[in-house]
Amino acid sequence: MFAFCANFTFILVAARSTVFRAMFSTSMLEAKENTVEINDFEEDVVKSMLEYIYTGETSDLSERAAELMQIAEKYDLDGLKRDCEHAIACNLTVRFATTIHSTLTLHLPCTVTTRIHE
Repeated sequence: MFAFCANFTFILVAARSTVFRAMFSTSMLEAKENTVEINDFEEDVVKSMLEYIYTGETSDLSERAAELMQIAEKYDLDGLKRDCEHAIACNLTVRFATTIHSTLTLHLPCTVTTRIHE
């Protein structure tokens, strides 16, 4: 489990993600406690997502593009999704495609799917 306090990050997080915006603009638990707990991703993936939210980039993109694509999809982070799509498409090999295909079946953007079939 990874949790981050949203007191000082609310505006930035909410501006980049409709999911986070909804969490903090309703009477959800996250808004009441000013904390978000993320249990379904590794801590490093969550930290990379937050790094991206703050800076617009992350140093882990090439190594964790598949995992970051999943978290970007879940939290509606369009910029991160585009960057992950680009990283996946640019680094796509037969071996890598086989590895990520099962991981991203529901989240593969059409440009990545097209590249797999080439």
